[in-house]
Amino acid sequence: MSDYNFRLERTNKPLSQIANIAQSIDNLLEIYEIKPALEKLNIVQAWYEVTGEAVKSKTRHIFVKNKKIFVRLASSPLKVEILMQKSIIIDKINQLLGQPAVDDLILF
Repeated sequence: MSDYNFRLERTNKPLSQIANIAQSIDNLLEIYEIKPALEKLNIVQAWYEVTGEAVKSKTRHIFVKNKKIFVRLASSPLKVEILMQKSIIIDKINQLLGQPAVDDLILF
C-alpha cells in the first residue's frame, strides 16, 4: 500500500485529478457492465478468505446470483457445520466487503 502512495506522490498531480481518473474508470466499468461481474468475483474471494483453506479445498462449485452465494461442497459434515455458522459467515463477508453484498448462503 505504501508503494501505491509513493507512486501517487511522484505523479505530481493534484488529488482532484486523480479522483477524476478513478471516477472515470468506475464509469467505464458501469458502461461496459463489468462492475457486476467484479462485485461477484469480490464476493467469491471474500467467501474463500472468510472460510479458509479447509473449506476452499472442499468447495466444488461456487457462484453468486441475486445477492445469494450458492456453494457445492464435497463434505456433508462440513455442510452441516457451515449451515450452523451461516449468519456469521454472511456477516463476515459483508463486513469484509464493506457493504451488504450478500443476503443468503445456499449449500447444495
